[in-house]
Amino acid sequence: MTVRTDLQLETYNELKDEELSFEAVVTRYNRSNYNSSTGLKTETSANYTGYGVFKKISESKSIPDFYEIKQGDKAFLGAFNGFEPKNKDKISIDSNDYTVGLSIDYSLGNKALFFLIIN
Repeated sequence: MTVRTDLQLETYNELKDEELSFEAVVTRYNRSNYNSSTGLKTETSANYTGYGVFKKISESKSIPDFYEIKQGDKAFLGAFNGFEPKNKDKISIDSNDYTVGLSIDYSLGNKALFFLIIN
């Protein structure tokens, strides 16, 4: 169970009031093993909710030997409390759907805070 402190809730509400913070739902799709009776692999999905701020990137940038950020991509800094978003996960923010292009753990390994590039 995720516990939010009064300060976290107050900060989130202030950012949301100014339209700077959003709830984000990350959907991860997984293929299961081959089912011989149907002849198919089934696909399952799981949703994970987080909260954060995001901003449209106004110019192309490049992280050498790592990832190219394109104009129109968005930067999202989000708290997911134990869930680690991965490349190609789907993310829905404020009724808009995006795909995770880059995920960097900013929380020193406890999987709580991530910087994402989404498109």
